[in-house]
Amino acid sequence: MLLGMALLLRLPVAGSIRVGLAAIWLLSSIWEIGRISRGARRIKIIRLTAGEAMIVNRQGRQEAVEIMSGSVVLPGFAWLRLKCPDGLIHAELLRGDPVSCQHWRHLQVLWRTRAGCFGRATEADTISTPKRGSHF
Repeated sequence: MLLGMALLLRLPVAGSIRVGLAAIWLLSSIWEIGRISRGARRIKIIRLTAGEAMIVNRQGRQEAVEIMSGSVVLPGFAWLRLKCPDGLIHAELLRGDPVSCQHWRHLQVLWRTRAGCFGRATEADTISTPKRGSHF
C-alpha cells in the first residue's frame, strides 16, 4: 500500500493530480483491507476436493466457493482467491511442507492435474485444510 502511494506521489504530473490519485489509491487500499478482514472472520476451514472448493464458516456450515483466476499453488505456498456465494471475494495465503505433510502433497497433485475441472469430486479426493495458522 505504501509503496504504491510513494510511486504515485513521484509521478511527473501536476501536484493536484498526484494527490487525487494518491487519495483514490488510499481509499481502494482501505476497501481491500476491509474485504480481506471480512473474509478472514468468515472462514474457519478451506476444504478442497478434486472437483470443488468449500469453506466451513464459523457456525460450522459448509458453503461452496469458486476458486478464481489468479490463484497459485507452489511447493511451499498457495495463494487462493475464493469467491463466496454472496459475492465476497477473498484471498487466502496458505503455507505447507510438501515433504512432511500428505495433505499439502495432495493439494499439489489436485492443483496440477485438475485445476481446470472443479465441479466433480469423489470422497477419496477430499482434503481439509485448517485456515488459521495455515501451516501444514
